[in-house]
Amino acid sequence: MMRSCAVAVLCLAVGAVAAPFAAADVLDDALPVEHLLQFRGTLVVGEDGNGALAAQFPTTVDGEAVHYLLLIENGCGGEQPPPCPPAVENLRVTLDGDVVFSDPTPPPQARVPVALNEVGGDPNQIVAVAQGAPHAAARVTVLAVRPLPVVVGGRSVLPLASTLNGVHDLLIVHNAGPANAVYRLEVFNVDGSPAGMTAPRGLAAHATVTIDIGEAARAVNPAWSRGPVHVRWAARGLARVSTVAREIIQVPTEAGRPRAAFELALDDYGPFPLNALEARAFGF
Repeated sequence: MMRSCAVAVLCLAVGAVAAPFAAADVLDDALPVEHLLQFRGTLVVGEDGNGALAAQFPTTVDGEAVHYLLLIENGCGGEQPPPCPPAVENLRVTLDGDVVFSDPTPPPQARVPVALNEVGGDPNQIVAVAQGAPHAAARVTVLAVRPLPVVVGGRSVLPLASTLNGVHDLLIVHNAGPANAVYRLEVFNVDGSPAGMTAPRGLAAHATVTIDIGEAARAVNPAWSRGPVHVRWAARGLARVSTVAREIIQVPTEAGRPRAAFELALDDYGPFPLNALEARAFGF
């Protein structure tokens, strides 16, 4: 049985179409997301002080950019309309055989990243049990969370590149995915004034490209020889691009090899949403 794994999702508001999304190993900045309901049910404590909820539900959405969240609204927590029920105690939630939540005094709201079965696979099995006063209740919700298909972008910054004195500078650009990206090199003169920008070029998800800075810069400005270079990129949906600069001193040693070579991981900024004009510059 295959499971789709989840990472931490913060600042989620149930019922909202878009809200901040933070996955620590994927994103640095908040991006709008959509919430797709996978399951919702209410556990109600009976007259004997015990309550239980058991159900099956399918996974309707998956993918590399999709994450799953268990949301618990206990008693008056969340969007329960007044008059709301008393809160339950000793709440325990099991999902596909794994205990994903257990708390003797559960808070009004709790959010837990979880894993679900793949789309088209076995239905998910959820069981919740609790105790408390008669008619105490807690609502249990499972959401799929994915970035909205907005155009996002970012940039990697090389403070200084050069073609002088036998210097040969390269950029190694990697798209960590999962969306395909488009990139452009923005070249500046040493005084910071714009020197030109290359045409948009595609970079598939998880692909890497090596760029000769001198060749790319001279194609847009034959007079360019030294200055900052930015790798600007855009993608529709979740993506992240990182860049390493490699500098080779071309003057050979007596053995015929380059005198020195250095590598530098560039500062990467983004992803962040782009406006229509910015997106159009990349063909979106």
